[in-house]
Amino acid sequence: MRTTLRSWIGVSLFSFATAALAAACGSNEEVAAPPDSGFADTTNPSETGPIDFDAGPDAPNCVPQALDCTGRCGQITDPCSGATKQCGGCLPIAPGDGGAAVAQACDLATNTCGKPKLTCADFEAECGRIKTSCGAYVDCPVCADGKECDPDTHKCKDCTAVTCQDLGYECGDAWLGCGDPAKAGDRTNCGDCSGIAGRPRCNTAYNVCEAACVPKSAKEICDAAKAAKGVQCGAISDGCGGVVDCNKVAGYGCPVGQSCGVRGLANRCDKYEPPVECTLAGRNCNPTDPKKQLVSACTNAALDCGSCTAPEVCNDNGVCGAPCTPKACADYGNPQCGSFDDGCKGTITCGPCPSNSVCKEDTKKCCAKKTCAVDYKDKCGTGLDDGCGGKMDCSVCDGSKEKCIVGQPNTGTPTSGTSGSCCKKLTCSDYPAGSCGRNLTDGCGGTIS
Repeated sequence: MRTTLRSWIGVSLFSFATAALAAACGSNEEVAAPPDSGFADTTNPSETGPIDFDAGPDAPNCVPQALDCTGRCGQITDPCSGATKQCGGCLPIAPGDGGAAVAQACDLATNTCGKPKLTCADFEAECGRIKTSCGAYVDCPVCADGKECDPDTHKCKDCTAVTCQDLGYECGDAWLGCGDPAKAGDRTNCGDCSGIAGRPRCNTAYNVCEAACVPKSAKEICDAAKAAKGVQCGAISDGCGGVVDCNKVAGYGCPVGQSCGVRGLANRCDKYEPPVECTLAGRNCNPTDPKKQLVSACTNAALDCGSCTAPEVCNDNGVCGAPCTPKACADYGNPQCGSFDDGCKGTITCGPCPSNSVCKEDTKKCCAKKTCAVDYKDKCGTGLDDGCGGKMDCSVCDGSKEKCIVGQPNTGTPTSGTSGSCCKKLTCSDYPAGSCGRNLTDGCGGTIS
């Protein structure tokens, strides 16, 4: 069962806070940053997703599958063998008559190219934080009074009753996950620390009670936390109800090119993650030629995909390695489309294919997919052959007037992979004037009165 946002906030922040307190006082417990220090949002379904306990090389009946890049982009993985294959980035959709090429981005979940999703509306998200097609985080609106955000669906739902104790909060002003966190009326006073022996002072950054002591110097606190758990940067509890920012202490903080908690481990320095478009395109550096640099489908600006460590150089394919001239599509006979080894640790993608076409990996040719309007005209159904090795769904007929049927007299939803006919239901006006009666046929296997 997935952890809800509020239970995760309560348990995590309480453990982070008490652990930081213990470390600052010389304990061997874990040390962590306060809530706004940039640790990974593990409640984001686009980041983690549900755990599949049946996948992986040790799962029963696991049969490795051939990795096929047909209609795919980015790096794909066989969940059974763990083998990976780089299918390349997304090329713009070829322009139509007099039109302009349309930029595409690789969908993080499906490894398919399409129009970049950039806004909450694009994801039909009412609330919470989403990750765009190009890897940026966007905060959607907060829910109204009496509503909370479901982190799995990004939809607002009725709040469930929760208390400060449920979330591990001991004191101070706190948001319990219902309504707007910036609105005073939607926040709760979790009390003070009176009556808690040995911990009478409230640390409002963590909403926990701590000792009423005189804190050591910032350097002593950070040094103790570094010795105990390797703290390098960020804020930690001073153990006496306050917070110390180790970034302001000599010898702490992150060097240029790194940031604190950037990869999800609080109070640790690490390199910035490269833009997701660089990763999906298999690039890790910027070619010196501006014309060969990767341009974002979201911002239309050149992306910083990283730099190389000597003696390696950044080749024209955006991959670090020994000086190398990447192959071009012409070296493979100018195929219509497809991904190929460029001979320099990278992948080249030839094309692009026109709109509503996919690249057939086996033939390296563009395949025009069937359409509901033409190839399945007056038909309906799910899992229909798209003519290019894939499946497509054609909209079910208008429920008010038509019904999808598969062979008279069978009625109802057709079996996946079988096309049915859209049957227009009869109404009373279709019967001769003056007609009457009950349970008359509607022409689609049903009756009308």
